Amino acid sequence: MKTTAIQLTKQYIHDNKDFIIGNISDHLLYNFWNDENSFYNYLTDDEVEEMNNNVDLTHKRGVEVEEFIKENFNYNIENFIY
Repeated sequence: MKTTAIQLTKQYIHDNKDFIIGNISDHLLYNFWNDENSFYNYLTDDEVEEMNNNVDLTHKRGVEVEEFIKENFNYNIENFIY
């Protein structure tokens, strides 16, 4: 996981707060699972390269990112502080 993943995600939320309704993690997870490039937002280049060379890691990395999002952004957009 990128060491800057939380800060980058907070910046994304701040930039898109007018388009996020309700729970932030729901919004982020919808985008994550429906955008084939979303892994790049959370994983290091080495992790993405490793995943691309081993298809079995795709699901594992996806679950790791999902857990990260739920752990850090499982609250309503009205409670977001940047």
